[in-house]
Amino acid sequence: MECSFLGYGVTEEQEQKYGLPENARLDGLEDTDLHEIINEVILKYIDSDKLKHIREQQEKEREELKDYKLKIVKK
Repeated sequence: MECSFLGYGVTEEQEQKYGLPENARLDGLEDTDLHEIINEVILKYIDSDKLKHIREQQEKEREELKDYKLKIVKK
């Protein structure tokens, strides 16, 4: 399997949005802002339908585990 890495920096739009100086670096951002930027970049490469299906499946499994746990506790 082939893997590649992409480098990202702060765009001019992000400098304006977050009130950063020109040529700012990612480490100058607040954690929540950095998290938002990283999520935006990652989500470009994710199939949203598959992600939705995975999350629905996880929720279903969570509920099944809760039910199972309740059955064990009641014994």
